[in-house]
Amino acid sequence: MEFENLDTKIIACSVDSAYTHYACIKIPRKDGGLGKINIPLMSDLNHNISKSYGVYSKELGHTYRGLFIIDPQGILRQISINDLPVGRSVEETLRLLQAIQHADKYREVSPADWKPGDISMGTKRHVKSEENITFMNNQQIDHNENKMLFIIIIIMILICLC
Repeated sequence: MEFENLDTKIIACSVDSAYTHYACIKIPRKDGGLGKINIPLMSDLNHNISKSYGVYSKELGHTYRGLFIIDPQGILRQISINDLPVGRSVEETLRLLQAIQHADKYREVSPADWKPGDISMGTKRHVKSEENITFMNNQQIDHNENKMLFIIIIIMILICLC
């Protein structure tokens, strides 16, 4: 719900089949499965998505854990790739998303461990909502255009006890 409030859609993706997804969703988390999830779960059986995002290991024959934050203009703003035994943090992903959105809105830089309400670095002037600003890659951000969603893609390998 926190991500939805930030106009963000989360999509999970794995190289497992839809049948494996179904089996893992049927197993509760306490028993080693995924349990009920409220996000779309895509199958990347042909490995095209995981190869495109650079998380597929040909030597291992499967993917590393990847997390990608993509802004409404389709620009990849954050990449995180973890080794297989290392999990990801929902809280850190939320913080990164909030920092990116803050930087876009106010044209300021967030220091390490920045959270909403903390002091940011950079310009002291806040950008008025009716202004267009130029930010990453000389891209203009128009604050008057219709709201579009950020997208977070989570690429994973399912290791279920099924």
